[in-house]
Amino acid sequence: MEHLKRRKVLVDEMPTKARPTELSPFEAKHITQVLRLRNGDKVEVIDGKGKLAIAVLVFKGKSVFVDHREDKAVQTQTLGNLPITLELSILKGPAMDWSIEKAVELGVSDFIPIISSHTVVKTNKKDISHFLERWQRIADQSLKQCNRLIKMVVHEPLELNSLNPEANRIFCNENGDSKQPLLAKWLLALSKEQLHRGIKVTIGPEGGWSREDLEVLARIAAPVSLGPLTMRSETAVVSATSVIASCYHFSMLDKV
Repeated sequence: MEHLKRRKVLVDEMPTKARPTELSPFEAKHITQVLRLRNGDKVEVIDGKGKLAIAVLVFKGKSVFVDHREDKAVQTQTLGNLPITLELSILKGPAMDWSIEKAVELGVSDFIPIISSHTVVKTNKKDISHFLERWQRIADQSLKQCNRLIKMVVHEPLELNSLNPEANRIFCNENGDSKQPLLAKWLLALSKEQLHRGIKVTIGPEGGWSREDLEVLARIAAPVSLGPLTMRSETAVVSATSVIASCYHFSMLDKV
């Protein structure tokens, strides 16, 4: 039971018996003011690259360190990190935050914010670092909560028309015709080799794709449907990534 109650902290570099690791100001504040942990408490330390170890908190003035004092070896895990890239048109506030959290929980490895015709939230070079820092922090907090050990990387936003054609990219089209394949059917038609090259899924903004966006997408991706009902963008994120993740999990079981 003690193991289940241990909190996780994220570090850039794993501590060793000879070299404790100092927590970032954000992690230190979260540990002391939110979780109310104390000097000497045990925590699980993860580096976002697949490693986990048990360590002890060491308070030194306003700084907080994690000191690896356990005899148990550092564990390494790659489970939960799937070759899925989510390209999502930037959503407003809570919807974007929620989408990032769910993408982490569903195993997405890379997250690319997309700027399309109907993107409401506008970013520029001055404030992009603020957005990226916030989105990566949200992803990292979700990482700690879902027992995944490898970070989902949040990349800089890209213009939709800057994307290159790729055989493994699909886009969800809420206004497609009846000839447009369901996502699950499209995935089932792939060979294992094609599947394990990775999937990039592109999802539109609150206002949907514009005519210009659809012209771009027709050149760079394959259209798929998530079913007959119109979904909110954040709902489409969960629907699409769940189907793709399930396909990968089934493929992994098939190897056993």
